[in-house]
Amino acid sequence: MQEAWVWYLQQVTMTRDMYCMNAVGTTPGVQKTLTDLLIPSLLYIRLGSLFDEGLELYIASNRKSLPGNFRDNLNGRIERLAKHSKLTDGSALHAIRNRRNQVAHESPPAVDSISTFVTWDELDAAIAKVTSVLTALAVIVPSPPFQFYFERIPLSYEPLTFEWNYGIKVNGEWITKFSRTLTYGRLGSSS
Repeated sequence: MQEAWVWYLQQVTMTRDMYCMNAVGTTPGVQKTLTDLLIPSLLYIRLGSLFDEGLELYIASNRKSLPGNFRDNLNGRIERLAKHSKLTDGSALHAIRNRRNQVAHESPPAVDSISTFVTWDELDAAIAKVTSVLTALAVIVPSPPFQFYFERIPLSYEPLTFEWNYGIKVNGEWITKFSRTLTYGRLGSSS
């Protein structure tokens, strides 16, 4: 669970912060608008899955102290843990679950309905809440702050070739790194 959670937080950081690469012309501006609508919503759905998995793991490890018949889904897990006073804010967790269901199951979303989509701020608030719950249950440990990082390193000028490195750093050290080499041909074409 910890590994999946840390990877999820890294994906959120990389996705949100990749736009600083636009300053050097790597992503078209319209892409930011589209991804600001779509990506937080997809990450919210993934957050719901990880949250459910974390609660399921906790319940499986503590089943004897958490008796009762509850549905085998996120709603049932929240209810079980709230009934046994393991959660202090069940209504906020149900709100996250309901929002996840709305985003995941509204098909197709209304084209003119921006409220269908999750915002980055809404995602951040839900991540903070889920982090606090899973940490309190000792399912995960707090992750260090992640920093999105990218660099463009010139490799040659004839032909013009760059190495792009991007990913996540913690305390200045790469923990997740992707690299790509891009060579530009004549007249600005790339190959």
